[in-house]
Parts: sequence; structure tokens; C-alpha cells
Amino acid sequence: MKLNFLDTTGLQIVWVVFFLGCAHGPAGYQNEKVKGIKIIKNSQGQELRDYEKSTIEDNFPKAQDGTKTVIDFLLKAKESGAAFVSDIEINIASDKTNCRTMLIPEEEIKSKPVTKTTGGRYESKSVLKPVTRFVSENEYRCQSVSKPVQRLETYYEYQYDYSSKSNRSVPKTRYVTKYESQNECSYVPVSKTVTRYEYQYESQYIPPKTEYLTQHYSEWKLGESPPDCQSQSGQNTVSENRIRGTAYKVLKK
Repeated sequence: MKLNFLDTTGLQIVWVVFFLGCAHGPAGYQNEKVKGIKIIKNSQGQELRDYEKSTIEDNFPKAQDGTKTVIDFLLKAKESGAAFVSDIEINIASDKTNCRTMLIPEEEIKSKPVTKTTGGRYESKSVLKPVTRFVSENEYRCQSVSKPVQRLETYYEYQYDYSSKSNRSVPKTRYVTKYESQNECSYVPVSKTVTRYEYQYESQYIPPKTEYLTQHYSEWKLGESPPDCQSQSGQNTVSENRIRGTAYKVLKK
């Protein structure tokens, strides 16, 4: 609130300027760091009554960073009208195997063991051991930058009315420029020692950065489940990488 006192022709005019603004996150589970779309638990999705639930999926190329894969997937879900996503499944197809992981809250990883289906029966997953290597690759990195954003702002001026000898409120609008923090992402060449599964080296797949995705797209600490792999043979052969998940879209009334 700003007060300006002006003395004009012996009369005192009091100007009071009120700046109005409000920011509301999406309905349901609040996290102001997350804008527009976020990853929730499956149990939270079951509690959403005014949302339409559907499965969305997309293919992605080989040798792509998992962080970019997930961000692109979330943006696609947001563009379709979804506000929340759960049970994100990432399938990586290599020459020898087709491996699946789940990107979900860590609490769900502990309570939901990964299994695979063979011939209509569920079998426990095979045990894969991660391997440590030195790699040179293009890593998808995001950083926060400050950018000017112009918005239309409504404010009120209280002006003195000589005829009624009282103050009256006058709404006005104007464009204001404010600096907002935005994320910028790009590929950066890096060389470093990493620990991954053999199928990830073979397919040149870089696992998603769960810390970044947690900070920007969830109120829960996210994790990637251990891989569930099947051999590539016969009619079970999968040639494309795929990501899928359950999207929750607000029902139109």
C-alpha cells in the first residue's frame, strides 16, 4: 500500500493505491513450486472425484536423456488438460532386452515390488547388478534464470470528490514488468564416472534426475524402481522406447 499526500489549493488530497494480486496452485494437493502439472501417488489419484482418469503414452528416441523424456511427457499431459500424473512407466528397448522402471514416489517403490509377466504368470524380477564406468555423453541440464515478464495489473486509487466531499474508489489497470524465475534446459557434453545397469549403457539411456523432478514436479520424493527386464525374442520383441502413465484431467461441468 502506498500513501501520497498532496496539498493543492489549500485542500489535502489523499491517494491510496492498493495492488491486488493472488496466486492459486492447482486444486487438491498443494505445492507452490509446481506449476500446472505434478506427479502424485496412485492412492492420491484414487481420491480425486472430479477428475477423468486415462492412460497416456508416448515413444521417445534412443540415446535420449531420461530427464528430458519425463519433462516432455509431463508437458504433453499438461497440454491434454491433465493436472496430475501417477504411475509413470519407462520402457527401454535394447537389442537383447526390454527393461521397465517406474518413476514414482519412493514410498510406493518400497510397497510395490516390481514383477514381470511371462506366459500369463507373474514371476519375480531377475536380479541385475549395476556397473560403474567412465562415460562421455550429452546430459540434459536445467537451470533457473531470471526473465522479465509483462503482466496487466489492476489497482485502485482513492480520490477526493469535491462535489460529495468524500473519497471514492477508482479502478485502473496498467502493464507492469516483473522478473520471474524460469527454467532453461539444454544438452551439455560431460565426461564422468557413473553407475548404471548394462542395458542403460547399451541403449545409451541416461536415467532421469529424480532430485530435479522432485523439486519441480512433485510434493513427494521421487525415485526410479529397479529394472524389470525381459529377453528380446520372438513375438515379445519391442523395438521402441516408451513412456506411459495415468493422467487425471478435470471433468467439465
